[in-house]
Amino acid sequence: MRAEARRADTGLAEVIEAAWDSAFERLLSQKSWRAALALAPESRTSGIEFKSVDRPEQLSVFLSGDVLREIEGVAKAFGASPSATVNLAWLIARSRP
Repeated sequence: MRAEARRADTGLAEVIEAAWDSAFERLLSQKSWRAALALAPESRTSGIEFKSVDRPEQLSVFLSGDVLREIEGVAKAFGASPSATVNLAWLIARSRP
């Protein structure tokens, strides 16, 4: 996400929100975390397959309240951490044709 922000000459928050906007409805349509994981390339999901992020790095970014509530809601529905949910959204957004 950082590399994309640098490439696009934009902030990390904008990259996260764009990925979230791209993946949100697709995530909502899934009945389970496993089904949601299937939306992303299998080779990239090993770090989040157990609903959390391996060795997470804490970052502070300013996201809109609506996006934060959506992330928290989807994470809660899947029993996943918000960071794993954001990472999955990123992978889904990046894999869109």
